[in-house]
Amino acid sequence: LKSRVVAMSYIDYQVDSHVAVITLNRPEKGNAWAGAAMTTQFMDALDRASGDDSVGAIVVTGAGKMFCVGVDMDMKEMLEDAQGRAFYHATTLQKPVICAINGSAAGVGLAIACHCDVRFCSASAKLTTAYGRRGLVVEHGLSWVLPRLVGTGAAMDLCVSARIVKADEAAQLGLVNFVCPADQVLRRAMDYASDLCVNVSPGSMAAAKFQVLRHATMSQRDALAESNDLMHVSEHGGDIAEGFTAFSEKRSPRFQTVSQSPVAARIRSMM
Repeated sequence: LKSRVVAMSYIDYQVDSHVAVITLNRPEKGNAWAGAAMTTQFMDALDRASGDDSVGAIVVTGAGKMFCVGVDMDMKEMLEDAQGRAFYHATTLQKPVICAINGSAAGVGLAIACHCDVRFCSASAKLTTAYGRRGLVVEHGLSWVLPRLVGTGAAMDLCVSARIVKADEAAQLGLVNFVCPADQVLRRAMDYASDLCVNVSPGSMAAAKFQVLRHATMSQRDALAESNDLMHVSEHGGDIAEGFTAFSEKRSPRFQTVSQSPVAARIRSMM
C-alpha cells in the first residue's frame, strides 16, 4: 500500500502499509499539548484511521526527541474536544492503537499513551503524571486507566507523588509493555502493528479489545456468557475457516475487515 500523508497544524497523519501513523507534531515545544484545537485534530486523526478499511492498526508517536511534555502552559485553555470525544477515545476504536513513546511523557502526554492498547517506550524516556507538582488534580482519565495498568497501589504512588519514572521501572510496573533504544522505538512499534495487520483477524482484535476493557468490571459469569455469545457470532463469519486454512496452507490469511466482520458488528451494537 502506497504511503499517504495528511499534514495538520499540530498532528501529522500518514498511512504506510496498512498502518496509520499519528504524530504529535510540535517538536520545537516538546509536542506540548496546544489546547482544544490539538485535541480535535488528534481525535479527527483517530476517527480517520478508524473509518479507513485499508488501515488495520494505528501507531501514535511524537516528532523529535519528546513524546509529549504535557500542556503548553502558554495556552491557558481547556483541552476538551468540541464534539465531546474524551482522551479515552482510543479505547473505543475497534482497531489496535499502539503507542511509540519516543521520549518523555508528562500529564496529558502520559494519558494519551496510557489509553493506547500497547506501549513501546524509549529506554531514555521519563514518565510522570506531573499534575500534583503543578497544583492540579489527576486529569484526562489517568485516575481510571492507571489502576487498570499498574494496580491501585502503584497508581496511587504515581498520582500522589507525581514522581518521575524511568523506562525500566515503567516496564516493571506494567506501565509500558516494551522498552527499546530510542532510535528503534517507532520501528519496533511499526513492526508490531504490521504483524497485526498481516496475521491477526481484525474482528478478533476488535473482540479482544472490547472483552479485556469491558469484562474487568463484570462478573465472571456475565463475562463468560458474553464471550460465548461472541464466539457463536464468530462461527457464522468466514474468519475461523480462513484462519485454519491459511495455517494449513502456510500462507498469510485473508481475513474480513472490521466493517465486514459479524463479530465487530455485534460489538458495535453493544457499545
